[in-house]
Amino acid sequence: MFNHTKVYKNHFDIYPNEHHYCEVCGLPATGGIHHLEKRGEGKDIIELLMGLCSKHHNMCEDSKDCNEYAKKIHAKFILINPYQHPEQFKENTFKLQNIEINSLYDDFKVV
Repeated sequence: MFNHTKVYKNHFDIYPNEHHYCEVCGLPATGGIHHLEKRGEGKDIIELLMGLCSKHHNMCEDSKDCNEYAKKIHAKFILINPYQHPEQFKENTFKLQNIEINSLYDDFKVV
């Protein structure tokens, strides 16, 4: 298992052999873990790793605009996921993606 896959699965409490799902559509993440920034040293952090199906992974790889939108979806996913503890993150981790924390809550409502 790749390091970035371990980081993702450990963060969300997903067992090594358990499937994870696309953060965009909810289908199995057959596209694997997408790097929201180019791979490189220090890039295997949860804020920059996103589970995607093959369709959405290819879209993000092919389009910078799509990838930027995916960053926002992923940031919201981290904040609302029940296995996530947002208080453990520092605000500057999201600034890596040029996302303002307050804007993430604009359309998020607790049901």
